[in-house]
Amino acid sequence: MSHPYLVEESSLVELAPNLERLVMSLDNNANHHDYLVAVVIVVLAETGFFITPEDDQEGWRISSLYIPRNWKSNGIYQFTLRYNISREIVCKLVGVPTGDTMILNLCNGSTRCIVFQTLKYINPHSSDISGRFWNLKEFSFRLKNELLTPLRVELLTKFGLPSPSLHGLPEELKIHIFRRLDPKSRRNLSLCCQQYSEINLESRGHSVRIHGRSW
Repeated sequence: MSHPYLVEESSLVELAPNLERLVMSLDNNANHHDYLVAVVIVVLAETGFFITPEDDQEGWRISSLYIPRNWKSNGIYQFTLRYNISREIVCKLVGVPTGDTMILNLCNGSTRCIVFQTLKYINPHSSDISGRFWNLKEFSFRLKNELLTPLRVELLTKFGLPSPSLHGLPEELKIHIFRRLDPKSRRNLSLCCQQYSEINLESRGHSVRIHGRSW
């Protein structure tokens, strides 16, 4: 069996090394929300978002992750993130625990929000460090798919850089893809966001002129 590298590859007996290193630096009195936010920091770095001061080049390496000083005030987690393609791209993450629920807000002009049931992913009763985490594959996929990947696509598009995703394709290619889908797949994809819903209507009801041709 191969050793885990990403958070999503962690198991009940072995954590991804970057996660294990970060968790080991937590205080002895860390609570279940602290452990969850530590996982968030590692998943952020896997996606290219780092907590790092402007003059800290070391912080751009995933192996150099750390728990920021004063990361929590009155129970609220707040820290600034920079995307690794440019130090000019600054985001803010705010984590608000309410009971055993964690609300994560990621702000960059607009605000994206996701809610996690902390105890679904953190087992505060385990004495073994790897046993304190479960369902990390689900957690990582949700955080990346619902929060981080959409933001990354938006930032890449804003800077005129290619984005390796359906969302980053030119509009005419998206329309062409929609027209090749079967009705069920087209309907499911149109439910993903408002843009795809509009493309679905466009591809079904109207011809669009692209480079002088009608599609």
